[in-house]
Amino acid sequence: MSLLHRRHHRFLIWSLVAVGTLAVQAQQGISNKDLLDGLANPARWLTYSGDYSGQRHSPLNQITAGNVGQLAAQWTFQTGITGKFEATPIVIDGILNIT
Repeated sequence: MSLLHRRHHRFLIWSLVAVGTLAVQAQQGISNKDLLDGLANPARWLTYSGDYSGQRHSPLNQITAGNVGQLAAQWTFQTGITGKFEATPIVIDGILNIT
């Protein structure tokens, strides 16, 4: 399989993962009210910026300047993409989803 075909294959797989994530989100019943409520429930970070104010500030306080150095990766996944790979995570009911 050529490099181009492998890249297309990876793109197809990641597209299916993204669609599957969206399908799961749809099943979880996200309403317009949920989006407008923003971070009233910090376990539901549903938009790019957390809420429509665009501040990207989380009211959660478990990670502080005093303990951030103790954080360590708990899970990693190698995508096979050699260039820059960025994703915007959202949190629904305490579960982090990367789309």
